[in-house]
Amino acid sequence: MAFATPKCESPLETIAAIALYKAGFVMPQQQVNIYSGRKRIGRVDMIWKLRRRNVILELDGRLKYKQADDLFAEKRREDAIRAEGYMVLRADWDDVHNGQLAKLLAEQKIPMRRNFGLKFP
Repeated sequence: MAFATPKCESPLETIAAIALYKAGFVMPQQQVNIYSGRKRIGRVDMIWKLRRRNVILELDGRLKYKQADDLFAEKRREDAIRAEGYMVLRADWDDVHNGQLAKLLAEQKIPMRRNFGLKFP
C-alpha cells in the first residue's frame, strides 16, 4: 500500500512503481511539472533527474487516447518536452508485466538503489 499514493494517478502508475522498486532502480520523482522558461509544458508521470540528463517515463493506459485529437495533443506536448532536453520513454501495461520496462530502464542506465541485492548476515 505504500506505493498507492496520490502521486500515482492510475493503477498502471502504482504497478509500475512497484515493478521499479522490485527491480532495484532508484525511485523517480512522480507528477513533476515541466517548464519552458516560465511556461508550463505539462506534468510527467515519473522523472529521474540524473547528473548529465533527465529521463522521463510516461505510462500509457489502455484508455488514454480515446480520440485522434488526444494523440495529437500528446505528441505536441512530448515534442515540447524533448525540445527542452529531456529524454522521454513510454511504457504500457504489457511493458510493465513482461519485464520490458526494467530492460528499457537498464538500457538507459537508470541507477540502481544503493545496496540493492546485497545479502546481509
